[in-house]
Amino acid sequence: QRTAAAEASSQVVTLVHSPPCYVYGAVFHPMADPPLLLSCAFDGNIRLWNAMPSDDYHRSNDDRLYGKLQGGYHKTRVNCLAFDKRGLKLISADAKGLVIIWRCHGDLTEASSYSLLKKLDIVDKMPIHSIHFCRDHLLIHAEQNILRIVGLKRYKLLHGGFNGVRSGMANIGSCFSPDGRWVLAGSEDGNACVWYTRSTAS
Repeated sequence: QRTAAAEASSQVVTLVHSPPCYVYGAVFHPMADPPLLLSCAFDGNIRLWNAMPSDDYHRSNDDRLYGKLQGGYHKTRVNCLAFDKRGLKLISADAKGLVIIWRCHGDLTEASSYSLLKKLDIVDKMPIHSIHFCRDHLLIHAEQNILRIVGLKRYKLLHGGFNGVRSGMANIGSCFSPDGRWVLAGSEDGNACVWYTRSTAS
């Protein structure tokens, strides 16, 4: 009989990307039941998966892939993904600084249920390593010390940058506080930086 610790540390499922490539991130849909997962990869594709635990899934693991999101908007590796709280919007960002806002509707297991809402190109084509969603605000962290906040109601730039962070080419991440009032970011100089969202000084 397996112990609780063994159960907790065991791998629930493996999602095999074909052809093999680097997988840079994955997110669960916040409302889907059974679990639904999207992954982003080096080949520029966003894949849609059935993430039901193996004990409850009675088909071959090869059948877990529902499909790839359509449109071909990302021409390079997709580095990160994020959902809004209700799972009505999916955000993807790539290594050429392009952010895609997807509308999620209908049968979420169908790749065709994810359609283009908006393209954003506001980080001077710098690779984006981190995105974080809070309420209707999107935090984007890109190379060359770029940290920006975009409002997703009108798709306008709300904040053009925060002083103090050092993120040249390393994979540095950032996030909002749960209430959206603060921004926290890592930095290449060994510090963690915190800002009030209405200021620029750390």
